[in-house]
Amino acid sequence: MTRLVWDVDALLATLDGATRPQALWDAALAALSAAGGSAAGGPGEPSGVTEVAVVDAPTGAVLWDAETLGVPRPLDPGGSLVSLLADVADTDPRTWAGVLEGRYAAGSLGSYLVARATRGLEHVGLAGAVPDLAALPAGAPDDVLPEVLPPGPVGTTDPACCAGLRVPLLLLLPA
Repeated sequence: MTRLVWDVDALLATLDGATRPQALWDAALAALSAAGGSAAGGPGEPSGVTEVAVVDAPTGAVLWDAETLGVPRPLDPGGSLVSLLADVADTDPRTWAGVLEGRYAAGSLGSYLVARATRGLEHVGLAGAVPDLAALPAGAPDDVLPEVLPPGPVGTTDPACCAGLRVPLLLLLPA
């Protein structure tokens, strides 16, 4: 069994200060490619990677379109979901309206990688990384926050997003 680890802190270190969420996703895909993770014969075919583990960072937050996975703002590698959403509510009325309408999802950087790897099917986070709804700005809908799960399996990678690879996907706490 070959586990590919997407360690959020290690991926961030490769970005040289970039704050585009797409750069984080590109770094994850580069790690997948370097590990020989693309399906050799096409979607569903065997490869060297048998599972992908996302090791979440203790800080960091990102907001993304729940349908398209596009992002309206840079990622905040040192912030929290509460600070990100409070800033959006205070400074970006158009994006905040999208949050209130349920268009956007928010999560840790690990949550974002899980969403990207599952083509948006999974919006999950780990206990301790997801704030209580009462801590968010007034009116924030429940579904802006990820579903809280214990560390472990959270879904399966989507071959259309992960170089043809369909393997179990885990979300883990840093060691």
